Amino acid sequence: MYFEKENIHSIEPAGEMLLTLMAAFAESESMNMSDNIKWGKRRRFEKGLVEAVTISNLLGFRRDKGVVTVIEEEAETVRRIFREYLDCYNMTEIAEGLNRDNTPTRFGGKWDTPQIKSILLNEKYAGDCLLQKWITDNTLAHRSVRNTGQINQYLVEGCYPAIVDKDTWLIAQEMLKHIHDKSDSNREEHPFVGMMYCSECGKQLIIHTTIGMAGKHLRRYRCRSFKDHSAVEVPGMTYVRPHNARYLKNPSPELKKWREKYGSKAVPRQNLCSDTRIEADYPYEAFVKAWNLLVYHKPRFLSDIHNALDSEDILFRYNANVMYRLLESSDRLQKIDVRLFRKTVDHIDVYPSGKLTFVFKAGIKTSA
Repeated sequence: MYFEKENIHSIEPAGEMLLTLMAAFAESESMNMSDNIKWGKRRRFEKGLVEAVTISNLLGFRRDKGVVTVIEEEAETVRRIFREYLDCYNMTEIAEGLNRDNTPTRFGGKWDTPQIKSILLNEKYAGDCLLQKWITDNTLAHRSVRNTGQINQYLVEGCYPAIVDKDTWLIAQEMLKHIHDKSDSNREEHPFVGMMYCSECGKQLIIHTTIGMAGKHLRRYRCRSFKDHSAVEVPGMTYVRPHNARYLKNPSPELKKWREKYGSKAVPRQNLCSDTRIEADYPYEAFVKAWNLLVYHKPRFLSDIHNALDSEDILFRYNANVMYRLLESSDRLQKIDVRLFRKTVDHIDVYPSGKLTFVFKAGIKTSA
């Protein structure tokens, strides 16, 4: 290839060297220009200038001639997302509800969990702007990575019209932090998934299904440590492995004699936390008992919750306020109210004896 302007021919050795040098100079110039642009942007960020921040791609906002305005129809969708999340609907359920109501997204398409999470995490909906959340760590590759402390971030407060109030946004952030180890599959039909924890090793209890007589499926909650054999010993308790579910419990005299002569004897061993099995239906019954105990001793528990209303922890204060109103107006339950359970219970501690202790979000506990 012959470059007329530079009088360079690529077939010549000297031409190849000149092309290499010119490419290096061009690359260096590009990097210098990029550094200068980044320097300029960071100086603007230090001064709290947010005019260059892209905001028109967000649901609820538009920028016209430098002025940011709120699109009220879209803003109501944002408020609904925060409202339902604080009402203990998980992100999957919120997305399903929006799709069911044919609620439009910013650029069309269906709602999904990442979109819901993105809205919940975005501080611009509370009127603020956190600058330099993402940075380009490689000028040539143009690869963006999350800023986890590589360079300074700048929070500019009150620079946009707020769609939700600051307290609502802060409560949502605390709720997002507290559910990082809980499953988003915690749904109306499986309210206890991700909520039950072993009191001995701290691991979650998961549903373990086995096959019983006549092929019947037996569903029980069991400490997940049985999967990786990490269960811990329970002091002062021994365990005798029960017979297989297909083992006849009312044997004939002949079968009984055969068992005594040839059958293997169950040998006791040290009890492990994974040996505890909770029938899948029992937590429903246990919650009803635990809540009715609160109702029976309502004055005492309301007094305890009232003391938590002045907490400095904004999430704890919010949960205490919610539970105070629910308990104050509640009567005894005949069957589980899943919405009530999800609004009030933080987690359930499961003990080797099979006892369940419900730890409520307002800081009180009851057992069943």
